[in-house]
Amino acid sequence: MPTRRVSLLAAVAVLLASAPAYGGISFQQEREIGRRFDMMVRRKLPLVDDPEFVAYVEGIGQKIVSQLDGFAYDYKFSVVRDHSINAFAVPGGYVYVNLGLLENAANDDEIAAVLGHEIAHVHAHHMARQQEKSQIVSYASLLAMLAAIAQPALAPLAQAAGQAMHLSYQREFEQEADYLGVRYLRKTRYDPRAMLDFFKTLEE
Repeated sequence: MPTRRVSLLAAVAVLLASAPAYGGISFQQEREIGRRFDMMVRRKLPLVDDPEFVAYVEGIGQKIVSQLDGFAYDYKFSVVRDHSINAFAVPGGYVYVNLGLLENAANDDEIAAVLGHEIAHVHAHHMARQQEKSQIVSYASLLAMLAAIAQPALAPLAQAAGQAMHLSYQREFEQEADYLGVRYLRKTRYDPRAMLDFFKTLEE
């Protein structure tokens, strides 16, 4: 495990040293970071492999992605076999939804609201933009975040990943993700009010 974690961090360090786009991170680097993260998730997390179940989430997600303006990634959606209510996304177009979120969502609109919010974080390059804007997400903090995610002793991987990604965003980027998510819902004819409805479910 320590060797695997060191290898991951070394790879990310090399990626971050390449040509910049936003905040020192290029689109290609975002893709590669996401790809490596996804490989780690598939080794460490129990994923739902029921084709019908995965196709359901993929269908909603891709419907939203189809409305993006000039999207740079091939978005991939996975369902984590975890009954807590959570979802998270990482740079490069990788979106993960916990089984618990699907179990507690009242309808397709609420699932689309969550996916829209997560897709917005990726599509708007929030992690890289925040680094460029304020240096809060520095190279060191990004490496530390990935180290924490790669160490199961610190927390269950899904929970650690979701918290790390969300807590790293400034409020303005969370608000932008909400705004963009609502816009995506309108374009795909899902009910935008579902975002507020699901936030109420999370508070409860």
